[in-house]
Amino acid sequence: DKSRYTGHLIDFNVRAERMGWLPSAPQLGTNPLTIAGEAEKAGMNPVDYTVKSLKEGSIRFAAEQPENGKNHPRNLFIW
Repeated sequence: DKSRYTGHLIDFNVRAERMGWLPSAPQLGTNPLTIAGEAEKAGMNPVDYTVKSLKEGSIRFAAEQPENGKNHPRNLFIW
């Protein structure tokens, strides 16, 4: 089905990251410490807050905005 395979390579990476198939760093466009602080202010568990925010769109995956300077890929090289 060709309709499942439209877009660019980055689109497939975003889909794979959302489904947990592809690791990435950073994963989210928001600092995890900021998320924890906002969750505490909202009186929520950080996991529940993150899920809610992802569904609402207030937190996005970093791969969805590759042009944002905060979201450039980080590489770890181990010699």
